[in-house]
Amino acid sequence: MKTGLLLWSAEALTLAAILMVAWVHKRAVRSYLFWSLGLFAHGAGVALVSLRGHIPNFLSIEIANGVALSAYAFAVSGLCHRDGKPLRAAGLLPATLWVGCMFIPGVRENLGYRAMTFNFGSCIGALVVAHCLWSPGFARLATRRQLAVIFLLQAISSCIGAVVMAIFPADTLQQIASTPLTAATSATFLVLEVLFVSKMVMDESEKRLKDLALIDSLTGVLNRRGFFERFESIRAQALREGRSIGIVLFDLDHFKQINDRYGHAAGDQTLMVFSRIVARRMASQGAFARLGGEEFAAILPVENTAVARAFAEGARQELALKRIFAAPYTIGATVSAGVKVMAAETASADLMLSMADKALYAAKHAGRNRMVVAGEEAEPQDDEEGPADIDACVQQLRSLHMSGNCPADRTFKRG
Repeated sequence: MKTGLLLWSAEALTLAAILMVAWVHKRAVRSYLFWSLGLFAHGAGVALVSLRGHIPNFLSIEIANGVALSAYAFAVSGLCHRDGKPLRAAGLLPATLWVGCMFIPGVRENLGYRAMTFNFGSCIGALVVAHCLWSPGFARLATRRQLAVIFLLQAISSCIGAVVMAIFPADTLQQIASTPLTAATSATFLVLEVLFVSKMVMDESEKRLKDLALIDSLTGVLNRRGFFERFESIRAQALREGRSIGIVLFDLDHFKQINDRYGHAAGDQTLMVFSRIVARRMASQGAFARLGGEEFAAILPVENTAVARAFAEGARQELALKRIFAAPYTIGATVSAGVKVMAAETASADLMLSMADKALYAAKHAGRNRMVVAGEEAEPQDDEEGPADIDACVQQLRSLHMSGNCPADRTFKRG
């Protein structure tokens, strides 16, 4: 019995050391630290239990089992931190139950009742961990679901063990070891849990790397590759719902002038502000991507062209009214948009982008800061009132400057 417990403890402590090394090399992943502390608490508690008869009973009973049950609190904390959620006090329930029952003389002095209390604490802890693993938004990963099932089975095993101890109280550790669902079963669950936690970490890391390959590093929205990868899934969704597909192609107006006049930091800020505007308007539907430079595209499952038109126009108007702070400047920016809507059955990303691009060109030609739907473009017309070429533009600006009618107090020159 003692040999088995010591081997169990050595296994847990070895895994704790491995996770601690992983945390030292990657301090930002605090879940490694919490899980390492949890395995250390579990291993230390089991080691103290195995030393019963060689150390004071207070250490090998009250302290040992309380420390072992505190492992659930660390496991829950690691999961909460990994999922970016607040810590849950429910993880403290197993250790709290044990400490509270140790103040009851009838429980503290009876081995069978202590074993029953420990098993009930383990049952509660395993249920809390399983619930955290199956939390909304994260249970989509198969490994998490499988790990949650293992903890659920451990909870059932512990509950059965507690009931057995209540019906057939044990007087010695050997009697506990000879009952079904004993420490050997718990050790088996520990091995399975560690294996599946390792697999879960690898799956999540792989998913994170894949997401990074599809995300634009500056704005945080999809990049061009991500745009085309998402198109087919959105098209399939629209087919199931009997909706059409809309693509809105955006291009920030005079973006080079923003970079030249205010600096690239201001240009980057403008890109990020516009990305937040559109992403917020899209909510959870469709996808939004930066195709390159100042060009963006949105894919939307829509009922008709009017919905896509309203979406594009809303984003255009919001940016036009927005004041962008890029110290020490406060600047304004506008965007032009081209819209194309097609039935999901015949929709093609390349074709829709091409047609939306023509509509975008028409919006630019018509004066910018406007939205045009593909198929509704006006025929290009010559501007008879304005200068015909750049030399005439420069000459007119010089004339305005010399006459005092030009608001910009600067010298115009070619170059």
